[in-house]
Amino acid sequence: MFARDKNPGKNSADSSSTPVQTGLFRSRPFSDPKVSDKVSTHQQELSNLQTQLERGGRFNQSLTRMKVYGDKPVIQPKLTVGAPGDKYEPVADRMAQQVMSMPAAITHPPIQRLEKPEEEHEEVMTKPLAASITPLVQRETAPAELEENLEEDQEQVQMKPLQRDMYEQGAKRVVDVVQKMPDTVIQRTPNTDKLRQLLDDDDENDAIEQMKSLSSAEKQLVLESREFKELAIDSFWNEEMYRAMKAMCGELYQSLQWMFDEGANNWDWVRDLILHAPSGKERVRTDNWMRDQFVDMCDDEEMITAVRLLGSTPTEKADWLAAEGVDSEPLYESVVAPLSMPNDASNVFDVLMKLPRKYRDDIAYHFIKNISDDTITQLASNGSGRRLLVLILAEIADGWSTGEEKEQRDRMMPLVGADGPDLEQADREADANNRAKEGRATEATQLIEKHTSWGNLDEGALGKELLGLLPGDTILVEQVLDTLGSTNRDDVSFEVVQAADDDQIKAIVSNSSGRLTLMRMVHELYKGDMSDDERAQMQRVMKLISEVDKEQGASVEVEVITYLYGGAVLDAAGVALAGGSKGHTAIAVGDRLYSFEAGWNCGLTKQEYLVSNRRKRDGIGQVLDLPEDDARKVQANLDASCGQGVYIFSGDICTDSTAQALEGVLKNLNSGWNPQRFVGYLEAAVPVKEHRFYPKQSE
Repeated sequence: MFARDKNPGKNSADSSSTPVQTGLFRSRPFSDPKVSDKVSTHQQELSNLQTQLERGGRFNQSLTRMKVYGDKPVIQPKLTVGAPGDKYEPVADRMAQQVMSMPAAITHPPIQRLEKPEEEHEEVMTKPLAASITPLVQRETAPAELEENLEEDQEQVQMKPLQRDMYEQGAKRVVDVVQKMPDTVIQRTPNTDKLRQLLDDDDENDAIEQMKSLSSAEKQLVLESREFKELAIDSFWNEEMYRAMKAMCGELYQSLQWMFDEGANNWDWVRDLILHAPSGKERVRTDNWMRDQFVDMCDDEEMITAVRLLGSTPTEKADWLAAEGVDSEPLYESVVAPLSMPNDASNVFDVLMKLPRKYRDDIAYHFIKNISDDTITQLASNGSGRRLLVLILAEIADGWSTGEEKEQRDRMMPLVGADGPDLEQADREADANNRAKEGRATEATQLIEKHTSWGNLDEGALGKELLGLLPGDTILVEQVLDTLGSTNRDDVSFEVVQAADDDQIKAIVSNSSGRLTLMRMVHELYKGDMSDDERAQMQRVMKLISEVDKEQGASVEVEVITYLYGGAVLDAAGVALAGGSKGHTAIAVGDRLYSFEAGWNCGLTKQEYLVSNRRKRDGIGQVLDLPEDDARKVQANLDASCGQGVYIFSGDICTDSTAQALEGVLKNLNSGWNPQRFVGYLEAAVPVKEHRFYPKQSE
């Protein structure tokens, strides 16, 4: 890896000073002798075009800037590109290759006559290049002669279509190549000419000494020259290339590029160049190709030293060390530990987002373990700090948490503070509601018996009577639902909403108590085996609630709520053993909650959802920065997704990039997702304007 066989020295045939070959455009035999004669006639014109391009290169001129004299322009046939395999393509390829292989022609010093009088200098600089261009490209002639020649050229074009096509193909390629050539001309000096000769003669030691004697400007020109780099690679061994780059003491990226292209990837040499480089460190550390060269060259300790010497940012360090495969603990010590909290919270967040997933939970654990309680409190008091703590919580809950990780999580949650509803107040309201319903228990039983015959409940009749009680007597309706068995509750709820027309639904929703009762009925429809009719009624009611909210100007804040410590969004074992999935994701839009547990469940308010989960697990909330119109569009798609099991993506209807990103994430959400990872996906994809904590509450 560190040494290669030296290439044999150049012979005269390989030298860049070899005369340009002639006859590059001689005609090829064609089946038609007449056509062959036409091509032979035109070959000399193409050769003249090549000569003019060489002259233009010496004076740094472009064909696109040439002037035309006279009232009428010289005819320029429409340039087209032939199909692949065109029989004239080799002619054009040879022409383009000849232009690109003219280093000697374009490296002459620019014309400078400082010792001449001013007027002569102006004459040299302003003399039009057109004076030396053949008629096929540009004519310096009187208007009358130009018009006469133009008519002659037009006649030739009409008479020689094969010549014209050949010219179009070749001229198009040459013009494209010339226009893409760099505007700056690499200037030759006696010093660079001498260096070129020494490298060409494989005189390595003298070449290195010559490099050392170059001026700063000459060194830069040499380092930027592909010709000099290739000569050096052919001439130098690995150690000689290192000595040469040290002698040049040039821009670091170019010096290392010469080294790595030679195969001189020795860490001691590279470290020495980094230490003495005058510039170029930033370019090195932000280049993926350069990172890969360091990965191939360095071991873990050397890579840690390299990112330090290069002055890398925390995210750049994380990227390079992870690419090297450095273990989590030394990576933490090198990248995260030196940062100051809470001021560098954003940097730690960026590092976690930059790292591959296999590193994140370990780095998160090392971070939280090594900061004090006071620091956690300080982080929780500002936006960037809370954002970091949300990600830390999600990462240490990801997968199978160790005992140490659970211990740090339990230490952290009480310190960050609790958001969400006042749980004590929620308990008092629930108790009062239950007492009110219990006082109507007898009435509820009588109402159910009224519509029961021979043990069979007339669910349709009971549903219509309950609809007549809404929205005024929600307490009795709720008690009837509580009294009914689970097999009848969803059917009666279905009969209520099916019997109600849209205006009746809107009237019920406009009443706060009626709204809660109707949403409960929607939630009941979700339970058990859902029929297509039940799914359609659920989606209809949710859509009408959204319409009422819009009419009343209700809040459309969108918050993603993620409950932690689950192996998947839908954790079947968690449902069976813990009274709910161990970890899952929900979207709250305003006061309504869409929960992805066994598909998109709906009918709960955000407060009901938070209260019901408070004793099961810790949760975190991400409030998204969405404009109102797009937030409502997302909600409309959530309404249409109720009971479907997947998010119904209706296309790019959202105009805001945040809404589009959210929809892109939601449409791919499935039961195999880890909910904690969803937190990271959102942080990477969409702007989050607020972070909230919903810690588990003890009994």
